[in-house]
Formats: sequence, C-alpha cells, structure tokens
Amino acid sequence: MQHRVLKVVPRPVGRPPLAEAADVRRALLGAAAVMLGEVDINDFSLRECARRAGVSHGAPAHHFLGKTGLLTELAAESFDALGRAIDRRLMKASDDPADRFRAAATAYIDYAVHNKARFQLMYRAEVIDQQSPRLRGAFEACYRRIYGTMSTLLGSGTRRLDERTVARFAMAWSGIHGFAILALDGDFGSFGEFKEREPGHGTRHILTLAADVIDEIVVTLSR
Repeated sequence: MQHRVLKVVPRPVGRPPLAEAADVRRALLGAAAVMLGEVDINDFSLRECARRAGVSHGAPAHHFLGKTGLLTELAAESFDALGRAIDRRLMKASDDPADRFRAAATAYIDYAVHNKARFQLMYRAEVIDQQSPRLRGAFEACYRRIYGTMSTLLGSGTRRLDERTVARFAMAWSGIHGFAILALDGDFGSFGEFKEREPGHGTRHILTLAADVIDEIVVTLSR
C-alpha cells in the first residue's frame, strides 16, 4: 500500500509581498472613499473601513499608521485627481491666458461639485496631517497649475509681485474656492432661478452660475 506524501508549504512570515500590500492599501482607500460619502467624518471607523475592504481590522494601522494616515493619503490622492482634472481641461484650452484660467477654475469647481466628500476632506485640517510630505507635495503640484494660469493672465510671471497683484490673486482665489464651498454647503439653494426644480438639474444650474462667476473674475483680472 502506497502512502501519499503531502508537501507542506510553510506559511510566510514577516511583511506581506509588495503586490499584496498595495492591494490592501488600495482596498482600504476605496472603502474609505465610499464611507466618506455615507457617514460624517466624525463617525468614520477604521474597523468598519477594514470590514468593507475585506481585510483584517488591524490592516489600517499597519498600512497607514491609523485613521489620520489613511485619511491623509486619501486627501493626497484627491489632490492628485484634481490636478489631473485640471490638466485635462488645459489640454483642450487655447493658448489665450483668459481661456486657460477659465479651464483651470472650471475644473476646480467641477471636481468639487462631483466629488463632495473627497473635496471637503482635502481641507479638513483636524482629521488629516497637513505636514505630511506626501500631502504637501500633492497640494503644491495641484495649486501650481491654478496659480500658473492666474499668473499668466495677470502677466506677473516674470516680475516681482506688488501688493495690488497679490490682492488680485487673493480675490481670484477667493472667488473660485469660495464658490465651491458655498455650492457644497447648499447656500445657492435660495437663489430662485438656480434652485433645483427638477431632479438632477441642481448641479447643472450651479455649474452654469460658476461659469458666469469665472467670467466676472476674468474681467476683473484683465483690467
């Protein structure tokens, strides 16, 4: 009678392979992004995030050093995505400085409106690590695109900025970012003609208003 010899494969110890680790990180980030669209940030749970991602409850701490690390990486990825959205708009824009500024500003507001939870996370200083090199790098790369189009429109790329030019930069940025924040907070809902009268039309009305606001900023900057 012959006996089968079973080959015993030792269980791996130590750190998981890089490919497996990357899959776990991606699963956690994906689950976190979905959760932020469903629950308040203060109710965000690492254990629930891990459960949704289908990984062990200790995985977030292992891969991101906890809640702050996970949300910081998600915020950095959101800045990366916003930067790519701006690039796509700029590729379709002409060489006219006003057209390029409109493209960048429109991309910014459009991203905010269609990615509310991610956009809000990007500016939640109390839940992300703003000193993280990864986050700062993503933030600066994104904003170089926006300020670059402002600088070109103002013709200030090759000269020192004076106080008036700095004030105009601030005005333009306040208009773009402030509009996005107001749109997400629902503060345009009381404007009769932009009120959502039919399902699905609210976003369209907001983006139409955004285009008009951006045009007004262009006129001001061009003076």
